[in-house]
Amino acid sequence: MIKDRLRKKLKSKTGESISETLVALLIAALALVMLAAAMSSVSSVIFTSRDKLEEYYKESDKLANMSDAVTVSGGITMKDESGSITFEPYDIEYYKNDEFDKTPVVTYKYIPDNGD
Repeated sequence: MIKDRLRKKLKSKTGESISETLVALLIAALALVMLAAAMSSVSSVIFTSRDKLEEYYKESDKLANMSDAVTVSGGITMKDESGSITFEPYDIEYYKNDEFDKTPVVTYKYIPDNGD
């Protein structure tokens, strides 16, 4: 039944009615409005991600320079059934940045003792 109607419509030599043309234009207009809304939303996401990336690079530079680093000294002691082994003391520069996106970023830098 539907096949017959479709076949008849395809073989017909008559044009489209005014209502069919208006519906087709309405659908095309709605598609263009949706496309414009999608482009607007994408540009907003791009600007937000660009701002976050710049903030990340700024904070990353702070971590690379470690200008506010704290030096921590200590050693490592390991224990097992046979006793404990203590390794040489070491110094580490420690920097914690908790300003970026409410997630702390921590970096450590080993300071070699006597050029080791």
